[in-house]
Amino acid sequence: VPLAMQNKRIVSLDLGGMVAGTKYRGEFETRIKQVIDEASKMENEVILFIDEIHTIIGAGSAEGTLDAANILKPAMGRGKVCIVGATTLTEYQKYIEKDSALERRFQKIDVDEPSESVAIEIISGLRNSFEEFHNLVIDDDAIEDAVKLSIRYVTDRYLPDKAIDLIDEACSAKSMKYNSDEDGVKTLRMDSQNLQKEIEGFVLSGQYHKAIKIKEKQNEIEKKISEKKAKKIIPREKRLHITGDDVQKIIERITGVPAKNIQIEDMKKLKDLDGALRNHIIGQDEAIASIVSSIKRNRVGISDRNRPIGSFLFLWPTGVGKTELVKQLAREFFGDEKALIKLDMSEYNERSSASKLIGTTAGYVGYEEWGMLTERVRRKPYSIVLFDEIEKGSFEVFNLLLQVLEDGTLTDGKGRKINFKNTIVIMTSNIGSEEFTNKASQIGFDVTDDKEKKIIRDYEKIKEKVVGGLDEFFSPEFLNRIDRVVVFNPIDKTVLKKIIVLQLALLTKRLSELKIIFEYDAKALNLILKETYNPEFGARPVRRYIQDKIEDVIADHLIKGKKSDTIRITANKDTLKFL
Repeated sequence: VPLAMQNKRIVSLDLGGMVAGTKYRGEFETRIKQVIDEASKMENEVILFIDEIHTIIGAGSAEGTLDAANILKPAMGRGKVCIVGATTLTEYQKYIEKDSALERRFQKIDVDEPSESVAIEIISGLRNSFEEFHNLVIDDDAIEDAVKLSIRYVTDRYLPDKAIDLIDEACSAKSMKYNSDEDGVKTLRMDSQNLQKEIEGFVLSGQYHKAIKIKEKQNEIEKKISEKKAKKIIPREKRLHITGDDVQKIIERITGVPAKNIQIEDMKKLKDLDGALRNHIIGQDEAIASIVSSIKRNRVGISDRNRPIGSFLFLWPTGVGKTELVKQLAREFFGDEKALIKLDMSEYNERSSASKLIGTTAGYVGYEEWGMLTERVRRKPYSIVLFDEIEKGSFEVFNLLLQVLEDGTLTDGKGRKINFKNTIVIMTSNIGSEEFTNKASQIGFDVTDDKEKKIIRDYEKIKEKVVGGLDEFFSPEFLNRIDRVVVFNPIDKTVLKKIIVLQLALLTKRLSELKIIFEYDAKALNLILKETYNPEFGARPVRRYIQDKIEDVIADHLIKGKKSDTIRITANKDTLKFL
């Protein structure tokens, strides 16, 4: 501590309290003058501290009078008083900077966010007060996890505030869960309240002797309550402990990400992610591997944390599983299929479309409306952002995406920075689809004499030709910011057969809930394969065929009351037969 600052007393000045009760002109000015006189006395060695110092502008002012700022200016200019103020940068720019005379009387000091290690020290210093208040013990790993997890998952606030809040909420949650009313304090309080009502009734009716007797009973109950509350002070060695797991549960509640996904030590979820996706998405192993590898790099902390978790461009025509993969990824990684923000870029093909995504700036029509992209990400920062048919977006929309893909942030129309660092950005495109569907192309389909379409699975050749043509549609800056261009495999008969089996398994599960056994043989399976195989549409015809040819028939039977315990299907020539 500098010598000039030693033995100084820091006194907090409550402006709200000084303004309160000032009815007449001059009362507030008198109070401020008295504070200045007292603080300027040499023997007092006082430094005034004013929190939210921007509130001195206009405080106590009325027509023909001075506000607190103009009263304090001369005293500060003469060096009679020492004042330390605190405010936010936004309010400093809005209020203090506009008054140049007030601004030059202060030395502005920007207080940076503390580092991780300093934040841990700060919270460790507050540990005792939290432990005494909540009657718990806070472990070291809880403090460390509160700081580390808040840095990673609470991105719209600053240390140490956000980590302190995590500790406080974890303590409150555990205290409320385990500190039950086993000792009957709540019951005793209700008894005391009921007796109080009886006392008031006897007093109103003039039966004071009865009121006195009831009051004696109430005093005994209040004494018991005090004794029980005193017994609730648990010795430190018997208190419950707040651990890192408790902090992780609070993060789960705030972010919506399951706690098992965010545990720093637990990588089991990432190990299982690849297999979980392959179980639902058939025939797209390379696409799944590309996505999972990017997510793993991000989760273990070796990728750039200032960018989204991953950014991908999906290519191939309809029906190969692009949208289904996105839904499954949301379910497996974020724990909820609803963690998907989908934007159809055909709706954002005009120059003014960018404002629809981020919100209109002040002064323009629609300023009150939120951005379709920024507001949804702000409310659900842990999600997949899907830009469907990205090539249809306007040039201005692509400029916004450059910022998202490079910096992981986007400023909305209200000037707020929206964090995209915990999102997965996926874009789909039909660019090059003619290379996949052109029957005359040796890359796409080969038409045999019997007119059966057959896909030539020359994946590398397809990928090279299509990816090589992307620069005709997208700028190099945009393509270089994408982590991976994923060309999906076409759907051949082998893959389609597995998809049919998967869809029939889902139908079997739904019918089992109705206590109905569903069975099918190889003939039925081969007929469904024959009727639904169309490389141009991928797997989409499968679901439609099962709905029209199987589910509708079963529904009609159930409605007519022809419910049976077992439903079997087979094939007779080109027709499904129900047994």
